[in-house]
Formats: sequence, C-alpha cells, structure tokens
Amino acid sequence: MNMKKLLFVFLTLTSLNAQPLRIQVGSKIAHKTKLALVALGNSKALEQACAVVKDDLEFTHQFDVEIIKQAAVGSKQAVKALHKKGYTVALFVSEKPEERFSELRVYNTRKAKMVKGYKIPYASTSTRSWGHSLSDACLPVLTGKEGFFSSKLAFCKEEGGKKQICVTDYNGKKARQLVPIKSTAVAPRWNNDPENPLILYSEYTPVNVRLMSTNLQGKKQVAVNFDGLNMLPAFSEDGNEVVMCLSQNESTQIYSYGYNKKSDKPTYTRLTHNDGNNISPTIMENGDVVFCSDYQQGRPHIYRLKRKRGALKKLSSGGSCYNPAYSVAANKVAYSQMLEGTAQIMVYDFKTKQEKQVTFGHGHKMECSWSPCGNYMAFSYESGKQKRIAVQSLLTGKRRYLTSVKQRCSYPSWSINYSRFPHKA
Repeated sequence: MNMKKLLFVFLTLTSLNAQPLRIQVGSKIAHKTKLALVALGNSKALEQACAVVKDDLEFTHQFDVEIIKQAAVGSKQAVKALHKKGYTVALFVSEKPEERFSELRVYNTRKAKMVKGYKIPYASTSTRSWGHSLSDACLPVLTGKEGFFSSKLAFCKEEGGKKQICVTDYNGKKARQLVPIKSTAVAPRWNNDPENPLILYSEYTPVNVRLMSTNLQGKKQVAVNFDGLNMLPAFSEDGNEVVMCLSQNESTQIYSYGYNKKSDKPTYTRLTHNDGNNISPTIMENGDVVFCSDYQQGRPHIYRLKRKRGALKKLSSGGSCYNPAYSVAANKVAYSQMLEGTAQIMVYDFKTKQEKQVTFGHGHKMECSWSPCGNYMAFSYESGKQKRIAVQSLLTGKRRYLTSVKQRCSYPSWSINYSRFPHKA
C-alpha cells in the first residue's frame, strides 16, 4: 500500500477513609448543592486558590459555590448558621506559607461536624496548581468520585495550514502551544508515568508519518520512525507497555512496543494478523487491546483482542465505528458511530455487555477521550466550518465547549492525574 493510500485510510477513519457525604447528581436532579468555601485569611494567594476551587467544583454542575472570608472556623453555632443560610457543606481553607502547606477541612453544616481534614502541599508561586489540588482532595469526600482537576488536555489546533499540539487545563483554560510551528503534528496521546508526563504525537514528514515524543517544556525527540504510518500509541495502566499501529507490508497492524536490554534496541511484537486496516488501539487493565478494524465487514468496527487466547471479539453493532477509548475507572469503551449520517459517541459497558448512545443532535462527535475519573468525556465536535473541543458530563449529559468557534481544534487527549505537573501560575 503506497503512502498516499495509507494517509487516505487514516484520514477517513479519524476525521469524522471517612465516609463521603455522597452528594451526587444525576440527569433527573435539577438542583445543585449550595456550598460555602470559607477562606480563613486575607492573602492574595489564598484568594486566588479559592477562586480556582470555586471554578473547579462548579464545572461539575453539582455545586453552587460562594466564597466567604472569615478569621476562623468559629463555634458550632456559627457552622450551623451556615446551614440555616442554605449551605449543606462548608469547606474551610487556611494556609501556612512558612511550612508550605494548606489545611482543608470539610464540614457537614447541619451537624456542625468535620467530615474530613487534609494537609495540602503547595508552591506559593503556583496558586492554580494549589487550587486544583484542593479541589481534587475534597471531591471524593463530597461525591465519592475521584478528582480530575489536576489533569490536562492535549489537542491539535490548525494554524497557518498546519496542525500543532497544544496543552490546556482540563477546563480549557491556560491553553498554550507546545510544539513549535515547523511541521504538521496530529493525534497526541499522554503516557501513564505519573512522575514524568510526556505526550506522543504523529508528525508528517516528506517520506512518512513518524511518532514523536515531547515533555511539557516542548523538548521533543523521535520515538518511532518506520516507513509508512507510525501513530496512535496507547499505554497500559502501569505504563510498562505501549501498543501502536504501524503500516508495513501492504497493511496497517497493531504492534506491542518493547525494549531489549541485551541488544539495546526496541522490539515490536505484532498483535493483529489480518488483511484489514487495524488502528486506534487502547489497552484494558488486563492487557487486552480494543481497536478499530475493517477486516471483517469492509467497514470499521470495534474489536477486543483477548491476549491470552489470541481471540477477537466484535463489540460494536450497526453503522461504521471509529476511535475507541477505554476507561479503567468506568470499565467501558467509548467510540464514534455513524447514526443517520452523523457521528455520535457510543459507550460499551464490559460489565453489562451493552451499548449506549451518550451524544445526540447535529454535528459529528469524534476522537473521544475519558477523564481520569470516568465521569466526563472530551471529543472533537464538527459542524460546518466549526471544529471545537467539547467536554460532556456522563452524569448530567451537559456539555461545555473549551475552544472558540474561530479556532479549528481536534484530537483531544485527556491525561491521567499526574503526581507532578509543571503548572504555570
């Protein structure tokens, strides 16, 4: 298969320990929980961090947050007075700059009782990072769900006829270009090393599409550079395995990447063996690989490769399907499916073995990516000349657009919750 045909195939398939308070929300619940965020102090850093927490918690559509300033937590009667004003929960935040940590205390206002307390390290020059850390700490006790506010999104932005890699906070704020404008870069993917965040992406060259890696300072290097397409890497949950699609010998197949210490060379193990195009792999926690292939019906569908037996199982039904993404937290795989001429996001639940449609209406929804907690999904929304990054809650069905109608953005990729992120204030 020549290079031009390979590019056509690719573009065709991808363009389209205290007990928690258990404040939960569903699509049938219209009201939000009123929450008091109490800043115990007057420093500018504390004020900025609380503003980040307010923004984070209101992003979930579950909370209506009001920031209050006071000197101390106060008496039980003072805490109960917050309940009389309609605040179900109170978060008290204080800081100790000399010790470089802050205290977060979560109170049930009706009982005037502390539910959980935390000490959160922070850097005084990065109030954004500090605020996200506070939000991540309190969300599990509020909802029983993992926090995701310290995660980031990578995506492609078209500029000057080229596609560039950008990085932003989970909510679309503080977006910045990561890879310099010298080439066309597409399909970013995050690694799973919590200490060393990296992004792998595909870069077009005159002779092939090679796989590159970059850190968050924009320092890049070549990762894989075979002839043909080298794209769409996926990382295992423990970060010890990478699978990707490579195009060689007239087909596009899924390979597992490894490193041989004795020969000091990378090794590749072929996982798929058919005459079709096999792309967009994603790895389950047991090592099984979910991917897109057109080998069986001449149109793309979603398959699961059971590694231990080498067996393939078709997961999707109906129209053509693209871009699978697996969530460990949800134990589900999401993908785009053509329904009445429009690409919609479908979710396959491995527990119930059922498919469910989660997006509706006009506009193609493609290239989905899960939040670390499994409750939100980012995807590319295409309608007419619009090409935007959207995030949708799977709890409420509500959607936000993170990029403007004036930009053309695609290929969102949601990071894990890394333990270290070089935030800029």
